[in-house]
Amino acid sequence: DPWLPQPAAYADLAPGRQRGVEGSTLELYRTLLRLRRELRLGLGELTWHDDVPDDVLGLDVRTPAGDVVSVVVNLADAPVAMPAGRLLVASGTLPDDGSVPPDTAVWTTTTPHD
Repeated sequence: DPWLPQPAAYADLAPGRQRGVEGSTLELYRTLLRLRRELRLGLGELTWHDDVPDDVLGLDVRTPAGDVVSVVVNLADAPVAMPAGRLLVASGTLPDDGSVPPDTAVWTTTTPHD
């Protein structure tokens, strides 16, 4: 039970309801935090993408091991190209055409030998 009254519509957002549920916000955050820790992204070198539309956020993080993790957050109204590399995580369902749909974020990774 919450310590403050909550609207009934918030019930599905409670951690107890999201724990272990694939696709939930809680499990997405847990996955992102695990990847950040495992890949040591906080120690990496960050580079912003200059070649993305204004309503798309793009960045690369070069990890201490030399891998590159690319992050693309699509806030546009149309799909954008998926960054190169192996998909680590996506915030939503991805189409088969290799694009990132609107309102979706993806993390991919490449190694120095890719």
